[in-house]
Amino acid sequence: MRVWLEALDRVEGDRGAPRRRSRSEQEFGPVSATRFCVGRQYVHEIAGRIGQAREDVWLWGAILPMYLPFLRPYIHRALTRGVLVRVLLITRAGAAMTMAAFRSADSDIGHLQEALHNNLDTLHRLGAERPGLHLRLIDYLPPYTLYAYDPGLPNGRMNLRLMSFHGDYDVRPTFSVERTRDGDWFDYFYERFTLVWHNARSDPQDR
Repeated sequence: MRVWLEALDRVEGDRGAPRRRSRSEQEFGPVSATRFCVGRQYVHEIAGRIGQAREDVWLWGAILPMYLPFLRPYIHRALTRGVLVRVLLITRAGAAMTMAAFRSADSDIGHLQEALHNNLDTLHRLGAERPGLHLRLIDYLPPYTLYAYDPGLPNGRMNLRLMSFHGDYDVRPTFSVERTRDGDWFDYFYERFTLVWHNARSDPQDR
């Protein structure tokens, strides 16, 4: 909770401040994207890291139609162990859903709304079975998907995938950040999630 509140304070305090150069920029100068980006993310890696989490797991995306159904049993086991799971998705209707359909190469609004309905139903059933799952919705289309594992701990890690327009779902710039290695950038993505979560609304069936 302390780390969470500190992140909110930094978000408010940093508004308008110039970006600090990261440690890697100071030591090595600009770094080629090919050194830290890959084209694919493997759902089994995400499942394994959820299985290793001790305190917190975050999942943030528009709908997560491909991954969430597969990750359901891993989330269930994490909840059984007492891990807190936060899931942040877009609202069923609004500008975010319209833009998600516009961005998609092969899905219209009806298809995306059905996928979101199915995922929300899955999450509601998980929340009814085990405490510790918190779901929020926001009318904002995220610029990336984010999976975080124990982000408040010293060994915290995040996996991120950039969104694309009419792109191949399986091939998107993907990278990871670690608290011990990436300091300022880890804090940046931590604070982005914290800020959006703070402005999202709780789902009526959130338990």
